[in-house]
Amino acid sequence: MKKRLALVLVLVMACCASLPTVHAQDSTTSVRIVLHVAPGFEATDDMMDTARMIIERRVNGLGVSEAIVQRQGDDQIIVEAQGIYDENIIDAVTTSTLLEFVDFSGGVGAGLQEGTCILTDVRKEIIDSRLEAGEIADYACPSEEPDAPPDEALLNNITGQPFTTVMTGEGLADATATPSQVGTLWMVNFTLSDGPVADPFVDYIASHPNEQLAIVLDGRLVSAPIIQSSYSSVAAAGLLEMGVITGNFTHDEARVLAAQLSYGALPVPLVVIEIATITRFEIEGLE
Repeated sequence: MKKRLALVLVLVMACCASLPTVHAQDSTTSVRIVLHVAPGFEATDDMMDTARMIIERRVNGLGVSEAIVQRQGDDQIIVEAQGIYDENIIDAVTTSTLLEFVDFSGGVGAGLQEGTCILTDVRKEIIDSRLEAGEIADYACPSEEPDAPPDEALLNNITGQPFTTVMTGEGLADATATPSQVGTLWMVNFTLSDGPVADPFVDYIASHPNEQLAIVLDGRLVSAPIIQSSYSSVAAAGLLEMGVITGNFTHDEARVLAAQLSYGALPVPLVVIEIATITRFEIEGLE
């Protein structure tokens, strides 16, 4: 009986000695995100190609290493990035951000606090098409608090009409997140594009010294800085090339906003249908 036990033990040890070796310290973890065209929206092949390109640039703009962005079928885009799950990646790849520089001259925005939902002429035009399609019910901004009702969009308190947008984010050529001089907050530096889309912005800066210009993101007031006369002089001379978006941004919020602004709006609405964490191990002994 003892001999049989010894024989079995030797066979098991010999068998196990030939198995591949798994090194946990050599493992890599990545996140796989599957995006799908939003229900009710028909995307063309060109739209999907453009969306894939913009998403790839946004993810790379966040500093994510070795990201892979590819199409799957007619209505899906797959994003795979090294590292653990990060909500910032989700925000960067799904949000079609509307940035507006809005005319607040003459005190039309007096008393409005940061975060207030306002209605601009550009945002109204965008929403009107969705109202006609029955996708939304009004011009309200989604609440920033879970399960809370939406916030009513306020109009110009002098004219009773939507606020006037001077320029949208399409007038920006580039944007980067940089530390603010105030505590631990961050801001976004931007460079204006060379095309005519930025001309109204330059003209406004030149002709409105010491007036307010509001920065509005997805319908909400981010800040309303006063245009310094020195900037007006630079703009009047045709030398204005850049500016700063300030607000109570954390590092991650500034990075996401800069990535969204740098690479344009998505041509098609996308929703996340799958998020998976994938861990790969290095295995020795496999031929």
